[in-house]
Amino acid sequence: MQADETAYGQLTDVLGQLNAIIQRLPAAEDSVAAYQQRVDRYLALGDLAEALSWMHESLQMAYMELESAAAIVDQDRPVDSAYGTGRPWAGPQPPRYLLGLADRAADGTARATTSYRARLSDTRLTESMDPACPKIMDGRPCSGTRVNRADGSRAAACWPHLTAEQKSEINAERKKAIAANACAECGVAAGEKCIQDGRTTTVHQRRLRALHQPGS
Repeated sequence: MQADETAYGQLTDVLGQLNAIIQRLPAAEDSVAAYQQRVDRYLALGDLAEALSWMHESLQMAYMELESAAAIVDQDRPVDSAYGTGRPWAGPQPPRYLLGLADRAADGTARATTSYRARLSDTRLTESMDPACPKIMDGRPCSGTRVNRADGSRAAACWPHLTAEQKSEINAERKKAIAANACAECGVAAGEKCIQDGRTTTVHQRRLRALHQPGS
């Protein structure tokens, strides 16, 4: 694999520019500290000193996270297939999120692991996480939202634009969630429909996703 095709290679310029800023910050901090020592100073620069210190620490942390995240990608280390909430992830992740996914895969707390590169290449999953309904109505994009599924993904379209078969599959999934679990959001028992403002409503998302949690 060529350098510019690696995660680290893609970050070469970013890391270089970031490091240049980090290297210059100590001089700025020293300059402010020296000013603060002047007995004849006109201004108090305590806030500026704190801001520079925070920036220095934050940028150093960001630099280390970028390097560590790039190493996870380039070494093809396994990562958790879902966030800590249990919801599957898709698309490029912030470095801190990727580090968390890799940590859970390494310490054995991940329910399932995957390859980060392979997951990014799964365009079908990435699209399944997009909430926008892809249908076109009268030449304009539909303003509806794709229906949520129990695995954290989205159905192919909003409810009105789903096929009869797709609706049947989702209804079966919802009935299973209602039968299997009590609802943590509205408090109804297993087997009872969810309630919102005193009326029955569609199954709440936490109850639906409980189908994919251990013990369900």
